[in-house]
Amino acid sequence: MGCLLHCGALRQNNLSVEMLFRPVDGNSLVRATFEMHRFSNFLNHLRLDDKATRTERRARDLFAPIRDVWNSFHDNQAKTLQ
Repeated sequence: MGCLLHCGALRQNNLSVEMLFRPVDGNSLVRATFEMHRFSNFLNHLRLDDKATRTERRARDLFAPIRDVWNSFHDNQAKTLQ
């Protein structure tokens, strides 16, 4: 998750996996953390949202697609800091 947040902060969230792993202008953090095939496999299997309830939740909360994951991440970080 940290690598994905890092890519988002650098506005690299729309780059292909191949572009992220380019030696010169790719993302060095992602390259240091993952092998390209493992990162690609991770992205293919990552699901943060329930399509069945998306419309209803999004009407109340624009952050709905990742709200549950974000809250879990936040809660775990808060426990770590205690």
